[in-house]
Amino acid sequence: MNIIEELHNNNIIKFNFENFYTFASGIRSPIYLDLRKACSYPHIRKYFIQEISQKFFNLKELDTTSPPTIVGTPYAAISWGAMVALTNYLPYLYLRKEAKNYGQKKLIEGETSFLHESKEIIIFEDVVTTGKSSLETIDKIQKELNLENNNFRIISLFNYQLNDKIPYPADFLIGFEEIFQYIKNCSTMSQKYTQRLMEWNQTNKII
Repeated sequence: MNIIEELHNNNIIKFNFENFYTFASGIRSPIYLDLRKACSYPHIRKYFIQEISQKFFNLKELDTTSPPTIVGTPYAAISWGAMVALTNYLPYLYLRKEAKNYGQKKLIEGETSFLHESKEIIIFEDVVTTGKSSLETIDKIQKELNLENNNFRIISLFNYQLNDKIPYPADFLIGFEEIFQYIKNCSTMSQKYTQRLMEWNQTNKII
């Protein structure tokens, strides 16, 4: 299955080279991925979970005495992170955008002792643009739990590859290069779109 084509055909990945989409970061982009919508399609959901599990978990030996803990970021990645954790039998927690103002007033949902004990904490994202939300999540976890563990890793389904200077390992399943090649090989998109997409990528690179 060509996953980019499948996402495009189901209007999960959208292209608009005339009126750019605006991200939370303020960056305006000709590409928009709605991976919340992807959760609705069993075959797409299965593809993502299988591929990410094989690439980052099943093909390496996990320390069963201190397995990595997955933390889903708010909000789109919460369900994806939970599915990956379930498939790979790993501890899972998720973060709220802000602490509740009622009940136990939690910011982090789940058994936080796993975060103290794990040799590796995986911040799971659906889409990474600049990496800002991932770094904010790590900062919140460290401050909330007075955690000195710096062994964080960021894994995402998609990465725009705009920031190569994130101070933690940042792995992903699909990146900007795959999108670029799809548009380049797509007969319905003109050559000028390939050029404009490359120019957009270079303009928005974090240097």
